[in-house]
Amino acid sequence: MRQISIAAAAMLFALSFPAGAADQKQSVQSLLQQGYQIRGTSFVPQPDVKTLYGEAAAASIVVTLQKDQSVAVCEFNWGNWSALAQATYENAELCRVR
Repeated sequence: MRQISIAAAAMLFALSFPAGAADQKQSVQSLLQQGYQIRGTSFVPQPDVKTLYGEAAAASIVVTLQKDQSVAVCEFNWGNWSALAQATYENAELCRVR
């Protein structure tokens, strides 16, 4: 289990860097409407999120989507994702697309 959270923390670490020139930001709702499919999810426990960001943040979920050669990675607060919060699905700042 610890190995999974380390891998998820590594994904969050990669997301914390500024977007490259090829990156776009879109909402998960928009991505699903375009035909992207969810390929994987990773739960990141609160202690790992706190270690990564240095603040008392909630646990996170990282969602990986794919359509053809394009990949999107989205990071959500666990509570918002599990509650199916509409604002979470519509927020274009939470997903990076390449």
